[in-house]
Amino acid sequence: MRLLICDDQRLIRADVRHRLAYVPWIEVVGEAFDGEMAVSMAMELRPNIILMDLSMPGLGGLEATRQIVAALPDVRILAFSADADAQTINNALAAGVHGFLEKSSGPMLLLALQKLCDGERFIGHDSGSTPGDSPPQ
Repeated sequence: MRLLICDDQRLIRADVRHRLAYVPWIEVVGEAFDGEMAVSMAMELRPNIILMDLSMPGLGGLEATRQIVAALPDVRILAFSADADAQTINNALAAGVHGFLEKSSGPMLLLALQKLCDGERFIGHDSGSTPGDSPPQ
């Protein structure tokens, strides 16, 4: 799997890269720190999966997702956000993400990436639902 990490916080990007460094089936192909860079790098690098922070400066993660999905429909996007309320999750799904992971649920990152690789959806957050549950309505 070729993964593009998109988050405006350098420490988050470094943490994700470190967690995945020893996973042989994942290659981190790049890191973007804002939505415009995420779109540009997605077009250039053609990752299989994009880990997309929803709250980035400039072009936000939702709009970046919309643009990427329109141009590269085979790319799967895992939204990654500190906010996991029903509205945020539903907005992300409407923008075209294939999964949602709350940042505090980081230990589920590998499971989420595997599910997306397998063509499944993944919704993971700390509000009491189990991974893979439908988003709250």
